[in-house]
Amino acid sequence: MWMLARWVLLLIAVWLILTAGNLASWLIGLPFIAIAILLKPSTEERPELPSPLINIIAVLQFGYFFTIESLRGGIDVSRRVLARQTRTDPVFYSYSMQLKLPQAQQIFISCISLLPGTLCADVNSNRLKIHTLDRQTDTTKGIKRLESLVAKIFGEAY
Repeated sequence: MWMLARWVLLLIAVWLILTAGNLASWLIGLPFIAIAILLKPSTEERPELPSPLINIIAVLQFGYFFTIESLRGGIDVSRRVLARQTRTDPVFYSYSMQLKLPQAQQIFISCISLLPGTLCADVNSNRLKIHTLDRQTDTTKGIKRLESLVAKIFGEAY
């Protein structure tokens, strides 16, 4: 019961912040808060999953990699857009993801687009469909490095 009360208070607080306390907004807010409470999954129905331990050193390594690759990706795309003649040779290819934890998979898939000229276009189980702007760029190396760093964060053997 205490968890439900905390959930209701959290929803009310979020609504107040989003609407700057506008009283007229409660005509919309109250029904949506009620719906959110009714649709909230019960914690009693599902067993508590152990939260994975996170490797702090790996998080720092990932942060460095993320920063460098984000800068490289931004510079690469900027150069392509600003060039007189667009240099692209796009290609899709398939990549088999080795990560097992859903949290690790989500972070990995979300971060693929930080690599220069790449994005994850489709996910089918552990198979990813990767799009890259230039087939001459070795994106597989960067994707494997990214997956390795994410695996280290969550302590997955890779």
